[in-house]
Amino acid sequence: MEIPTTSGRKRSITERQAELLRIISEWVEVRGYPPTLKEMASRLGVKSDQAVRELLMRLEGHGAIIRTPGISRGIVLTDVGHRVVAS
Repeated sequence: MEIPTTSGRKRSITERQAELLRIISEWVEVRGYPPTLKEMASRLGVKSDQAVRELLMRLEGHGAIIRTPGISRGIVLTDVGHRVVAS
């Protein structure tokens, strides 16, 4: 899946990254706040929070999310993130 960047170039997003965006979006829709690292890891079926951190870092680099440092639920999907979820 390709997403546009602010420079107009397109970057590829992996299916795993898209899956995490859907998890975050659905969680916020149902609960009104984003999931924690452990909750995301559980939904992805991984044991390591580090795997989730790496996915989040890449999604932030793609401009699909914005994270607030030091806040456990500090994740917001951007317009790019919402477009990926909708596709």
